[in-house]
Amino acid sequence: PGSSADRLPDGGVAEFGTGTVRQAWYAMPVSRYDHAILGDAIEAGALEVRLSSGGLASFTLPQDEVFEDITPRLADLDGDGNAEIITVLTSLSKGASIAVFATAGDRLKLTAQTPFIGTTHRWLNIAEIAMLDGKPAIAAVFTPHIGGPLRIYRYDGAELGLIASAQGFSNHKIGSRQLNLSVIADVNGRPAIILPGLGRKTLRVMTYADGNLTEAARAVLPSPAAGNFELRGRKVHVPLENGSVFQFDLP
Repeated sequence: PGSSADRLPDGGVAEFGTGTVRQAWYAMPVSRYDHAILGDAIEAGALEVRLSSGGLASFTLPQDEVFEDITPRLADLDGDGNAEIITVLTSLSKGASIAVFATAGDRLKLTAQTPFIGTTHRWLNIAEIAMLDGKPAIAAVFTPHIGGPLRIYRYDGAELGLIASAQGFSNHKIGSRQLNLSVIADVNGRPAIILPGLGRKTLRVMTYADGNLTEAARAVLPSPAAGNFELRGRKVHVPLENGSVFQFDLP
């Protein structure tokens, strides 16, 4: 990737093994947004990718927007064999959105985006990108610090269509750099997203089928969830604020 001076501090590099886009990362650190929801006031002003040709492509945001995220996500959302780049793109005045980028020759273009939340200092955290009903979908929690909705979107090459939603989730601790407070697993023959409920004090198992999210199980946590989840076999390991790890047996 580009030099460390150009990249977002602590930002990661997403990788994809086939197709046109092989790596993606955030670049151009900027301090024009004072939200600091991820622990500092530095966000990214640009997205960069490494192409299969070895070349670079980039997309620079206008002055009233930032990428309020740490590492982009790569997934083939439309089944054409090439990865799309999934990002959290924030307007300084209107809050966050999910934004999908794709290659157009040796350039990057914004191909689909959810509406901005609507006011400044409102954020979303992408939970999972997973196969649901045999097709990839993006699951995200909007306004996780005030117990927001879990929303699931599907990409058709031009739009992100909302296919399911449920209320009362919280998959991020304010100021934390750990964003992966969720896992995907099979529960009762259906894909399920396991993530915290309100205040990160419960664990909710949400199965998906035919456009519906249904709570299949719930557990009360002894301390709020605080770190990246890990799935080991049929156990979900949940780091807690008190320093312990809660182990949840999937149904």
